[in-house]
Amino acid sequence: MQTSDSSYSLASPGNWAALYSHAGLALLLTYFGFVYHGVMFTTEGVLERDGFYHARYAQLLPERGLSRELPWMQFADWKDHFCDKDFLYHMLLVPFTRDVAEPLPGAKITTLLLLLATLAAIYVVLRKWNAPFALLWAALTGVGSAHFLSRMFMVRSHCLSVLLMVIATHLILRRRAWPVFAMAFVYSWSYSFPLAMLITACAAEIGRFIVEREWKSSLRVPLVTAAGLLAGLAIHPYTPYSLKSVWMITQIASSGVAGSPLELGTEFRHMSLSSAFTVSIGSTLATLAALSGGVALLIKGIHNRKLAPETAALISISTAWFVLMFVTFERFIEYSAPLGFLACGFVMRDLLGEIPSVRGLNESFRTGLIAGLGLAVMAATGLHAWTLELNHVSIEANSKPAPPSLDAKLSKAEFMRLYDRYKRGRFFDGAAKWMKANMKPGTTVANFYWDDFPELFYAAPEMHYLVGLDPTLMRLQYPEKALALEAMRVKEFPDGRKAVAEKPINFTELKNIFGTDYTILRRSQAAKYPDLYDGNLKQLKAKGADGQIVYEDNEAVIYFLRK
Repeated sequence: MQTSDSSYSLASPGNWAALYSHAGLALLLTYFGFVYHGVMFTTEGVLERDGFYHARYAQLLPERGLSRELPWMQFADWKDHFCDKDFLYHMLLVPFTRDVAEPLPGAKITTLLLLLATLAAIYVVLRKWNAPFALLWAALTGVGSAHFLSRMFMVRSHCLSVLLMVIATHLILRRRAWPVFAMAFVYSWSYSFPLAMLITACAAEIGRFIVEREWKSSLRVPLVTAAGLLAGLAIHPYTPYSLKSVWMITQIASSGVAGSPLELGTEFRHMSLSSAFTVSIGSTLATLAALSGGVALLIKGIHNRKLAPETAALISISTAWFVLMFVTFERFIEYSAPLGFLACGFVMRDLLGEIPSVRGLNESFRTGLIAGLGLAVMAATGLHAWTLELNHVSIEANSKPAPPSLDAKLSKAEFMRLYDRYKRGRFFDGAAKWMKANMKPGTTVANFYWDDFPELFYAAPEMHYLVGLDPTLMRLQYPEKALALEAMRVKEFPDGRKAVAEKPINFTELKNIFGTDYTILRRSQAAKYPDLYDGNLKQLKAKGADGQIVYEDNEAVIYFLRK
């Protein structure tokens, strides 16, 4: 009597052995999930301000549908020509953001799951290509760069992009045309900068060409990738605005590279050598080690070992993203780190060849291998402690308002109230509650700083604002208004430079330009303006610049134009 295939497969010793072989990955992901959950929920805020926008937008998506209007930005191209450039990412967030009052915690959980899925994908790709120590490289990716982790802790679409990029890299290395086309199509629906996959495809073929010298074969995958991306942008829920969005992102990126008259975010900084060898030391060493090993294999400096074409391709990809961090934006650590550790795994495979079981090794080689793995585990542990501490410090510095002063003359109850708000990591909770109670829905409020928009949109979606996410969105549609607003702002540039405002702040002029009576500022930002802050008394003026304070707390202040 024959046993059914399903019952046989379930009881098969081979399958149990296969499941057991992945137990290490399950334990690793469980550990990272527990530890990094604690990091992400250090505050009720976010490490990077855009996360508020993505959480609230995903919560609103079922009722908005495919609307092409975004009235929350009254002075941006998106007001009437909106394109959800992160459409599939927002769709992924929807099931986790059903809490209308607080969708952010669910969005954070999604972010954590994407990080764990990325580490699992690295492990699976390495196993598929028979690279040794797949679990070690996945673990090192999870601890090797504080900067990479900080990017992956952000509630933003690049977290999905990194996962898709790891999978896309595997398909590109396989040179499977239709799977690459399909991945490129999906990628264009998921991320605001779909050209990233084309960069990876081109870099891979450059590496392959160095080994194989077949230029005709090298053209196929980049062309298929470009076709998939173009098809995805053309057959898109927001066509034709999807095509325009790529042009807009290119404009934003070029502004970051060449310099912009508007204040841009810190992610547009270049990676410095000091940062590469401190906050990202693990991923830097991995990329350099993979490149060095690849060169040694290429010049046949190691007896009976050669560089495989797919390894050359992956080294070229990781090196390209590593170099781009220094010549363009440090944010590309999100690709450089995981692809650098992937490249290390491939190089190790080519260097060692097929490794027999430990029992099959001679005693000296076995001892050396165990010692080497022990040192690697120690290095990973040290990196983990270092990068974990750096991320705690980063979150403390970037995602919380200023703590209440211990020297201030506050009652214990008042101090605890302010401290609780400090721990929450929010700036506009109190201001949002006041606006909802005292202003009509749809009232336009001037947000003087564009990076305040995400939290305002999250906390008070009943109101409308000027612009957000990036100042280029205003500059492209309303260049004169953008420059007029910029002239009144105190700017802080990504390279650390600060510039005083070219013109004094004036609420009457804001009314003439934008038609709004209300302006909202973080309290710390308002204190930068002499017309709003009394330096002698060390406090904000009740009236100034043709406006008067109608609401203030420890983090925010709202001004109303005096008639």
